Amino acid sequence: PHPGQSLEVTVWFTFERVTPRPSCALGPTLEGRKRPTSTLEGEERSTAFPLLTVGIVVAVALVLCLCTFALVRYARRCLGQVPPKCASINSSAEVPGDDSFGMLVAEEDLEQIMGRMVEEHRCLQPRDLTILQDVPVFSHATRNLQEGLLHGTTAVAVTTATGDLGNAELMKELQHLRNVTHVNIVNLLGMLLSEETYIQLVLEWVPGASLDLYVSRRRQDGSFEKDLREAAEDAKVPEHQLLIDTARAMQYLHSIQPAVVYKVLKPSKVLVNECVSPPLAKLRITSSSVAISVMEEARVLQHQDVLDFGLVVLFAITAKPLSDIAEIAAAWEVAKQLGCADVGSLCVAVEVIQACMACARPNFTSVYHMLDRAQQ
Repeated sequence: PHPGQSLEVTVWFTFERVTPRPSCALGPTLEGRKRPTSTLEGEERSTAFPLLTVGIVVAVALVLCLCTFALVRYARRCLGQVPPKCASINSSAEVPGDDSFGMLVAEEDLEQIMGRMVEEHRCLQPRDLTILQDVPVFSHATRNLQEGLLHGTTAVAVTTATGDLGNAELMKELQHLRNVTHVNIVNLLGMLLSEETYIQLVLEWVPGASLDLYVSRRRQDGSFEKDLREAAEDAKVPEHQLLIDTARAMQYLHSIQPAVVYKVLKPSKVLVNECVSPPLAKLRITSSSVAISVMEEARVLQHQDVLDFGLVVLFAITAKPLSDIAEIAAAWEVAKQLGCADVGSLCVAVEVIQACMACARPNFTSVYHMLDRAQQ
């Protein structure tokens, strides 16, 4: 352009509306482009995963609740809850199929025991038993002992469980009692199950007292000293015969298969029948007794039974308490003095005590023959 002339320039701008691209897109956006199928499936899976987790947790919680409920019921039954179906069992009935007691004993379940009790005609009905007195002769936290009549004529001792723990203890005693029969052991006459009560064991009645009460009473009334004064050199005091009976019972328990280990033999576990002459001792089986088929294990526990019997002999001839080592030592000194008396049975008893309390202890066969030697 020439000087003094102006130049006009026109600029035209063209604007086009463009749809904004989504921020999550990684590549260029094209109109009409569809999202990939894999992306949709991934979103569906991410949404379904929490729901699946919640479902699994709920299912596991439900299974745990059911298992806990089942375990609680099983535990209650194993403690001895009596099933109502057993109430109508009699000698002509079939063996009950309900095993709701579970495995109350390790070797045999209740169904097998009840089946054999039915075969042996020792499964009783409530009408077979009459309780003479409502007040128990003996009461314990887990059981009561009452005097009764079987079929209206035979005097029996009825042991009734007072709770689930007592039920379990009586089941253990039942396992031993139905397998043992001996003149010097309190024998089982029958068993009773009812809806109103727990297990009841019907045992033979032993008229008299336990050995600890019998010995203490003879010291108090002077009958023991009288027997010592009147006895000849080869004579025996009644306590000696009771010890022979007890040794015979223990020898029987250790000889059967499986061997029965008494465990914690005490004078209170020996019952004395004072209605016969001489008095007869009967050993009472307890729930602490165990049956052991492995000979090595049985010998170890039998060794302890022999020691316990030595303490029973020591109490029988001294009537001294034996609750600790000092009292045992004092009673032993008294026993040695009695052994020097002119009564042959006391001399033998002292020898038995010494043998039973030694490290190398004899078995009950040898102990029995040592005691029986005074009779010859």
